[in-house]
Amino acid sequence: MLNTVKSKVIAGTAAVVLFSGAGVAFGASDAGTKLKTWYNTQFGQASAKVETDYQGYQTDKFKGFSEEVDLLKADSTKKISEVSASTTANTTQNINNQNKEHIDAINSQKTAILAGMDAQFKTLENNGIKKIDDAANAALKNAEDALKKHTETAGSEASTKMKTDLDKATEAAKNDLKKAIDDAKKDLQKNLDNKSSITTAALKKSVDYYVNKIIDSIQTKTADFIKVQNGIIAQLATDLEKIEKKKLQDVVDGI
Repeated sequence: MLNTVKSKVIAGTAAVVLFSGAGVAFGASDAGTKLKTWYNTQFGQASAKVETDYQGYQTDKFKGFSEEVDLLKADSTKKISEVSASTTANTTQNINNQNKEHIDAINSQKTAILAGMDAQFKTLENNGIKKIDDAANAALKNAEDALKKHTETAGSEASTKMKTDLDKATEAAKNDLKKAIDDAKKDLQKNLDNKSSITTAALKKSVDYYVNKIIDSIQTKTADFIKVQNGIIAQLATDLEKIEKKKLQDVVDGI
């Protein structure tokens, strides 16, 4: 059909040329328009057939493609599951192996720690004992120093107080003696002896009180300190007694 149409077109063209050459004038030809119309109709029919043919073919092919995709899905799922299972098994084994290494390392370290623990605590105990001993020695020295200072201070205060008390007692005795002499010479010796006894007893009681007050039996050295102070106090009391009695005797001798 296409060849027939082509022949007709060529023949028409030749005739136009022929007639034109002969100088004969005709109206404009509509052959081209009709040909275009015919072509469009033919092209529409061909296009429809092409659409029908390739769409049916496409449907069949895509259906096959869809089935192939389903097969690929199933196969990929199977392969992924297999790889996942294999990988999971291998990874689990690796994790277990690593975990066993950690546990072995922990147990090994624990054994080593336990083996050295007694020595560590023994060292800690020895260090503690040394610190305690050092603290005890320091406390002892501080106590000795404090007690030495305390006993010396107490002894000095006791001696001063004793001298003051003796001075007061002696002065009172002198006053009593003078009054007694003025009141009655006959009773002088009696009153003098009585006052002397009372004064001596009071002084001895005072000495005992202050000596007992500074005695501390915490340590032997403390007792030694007290003994020294008591000796000093006793000697001082004896000397003062002699001096004060001498004063009293001087009053008597002055009668």
